[in-house]
Amino acid sequence: MITIYVNDSPLEIRKNTNVLELLKELKFPIQGVAVAIDNTVIPTATWETHLLDTNNKVLIIQAAQGG
Repeated sequence: MITIYVNDSPLEIRKNTNVLELLKELKFPIQGVAVAIDNTVIPTATWETHLLDTNNKVLIIQAAQGG
């Protein structure tokens, strides 16, 4: 297990977890979400291959509709 920080909260996850697996585990929708790791935006096309590492700071932003 490793510790990462998701939106400033610590979270223990399995080693070799990728971004897509994290989003599914946290029950975030896949559409309408942006992910940054250590202040770098991660393109959607690489979510399945981008592995998380100890102490990564993950920011997940979900688009909101309204007006």
